[in-house]
Amino acid sequence: MLSDKHRCNTIIMILLFLMLGGCATTGDPNQGGLFGWSEDKANDRLNQYNQLALQNQYALVDEQQIQKNKTDERSRISKDQESYDHLINQQIKKNRELLTEVNHLMRNKKLTEQKKTELKATLKRLRIDAVSKKDRGPLTDEQAMKQKNQELVDAIKALNAN
Repeated sequence: MLSDKHRCNTIIMILLFLMLGGCATTGDPNQGGLFGWSEDKANDRLNQYNQLALQNQYALVDEQQIQKNKTDERSRISKDQESYDHLINQQIKKNRELLTEVNHLMRNKKLTEQKKTELKATLKRLRIDAVSKKDRGPLTDEQAMKQKNQELVDAIKALNAN
């Protein structure tokens, strides 16, 4: 039979064999087992990192395109707003001219006080519409405003003809 020393050595050898067999190689030198690291696993890790970096780069390009589109849209909206502000200012100027004409007709006694009140109310409504549209944002009913102004002009001309 085996001596106790020999039996103890055999048990130690079996345990060492089992422990060494349980150690795996990794692609990460920081996590290497007793056998160090595996070049194939290291290459696999590098490929994963490169794929992740490429995905992040694509995501960055996508985000930059979205940002550019938003900047372009903001610029277009700003230009549209300037154009609408200009149209509103033109309508306000036309309203002032109409008010001047109404006052001129009153001085010449060609306009009754009731008609003057009606025209001033219409003019005031047009001013309020223009200002409120300016506060709301882009002018959406420009034709309606022009039509109202034309009605006012026609009314003044009709009264002027009297």
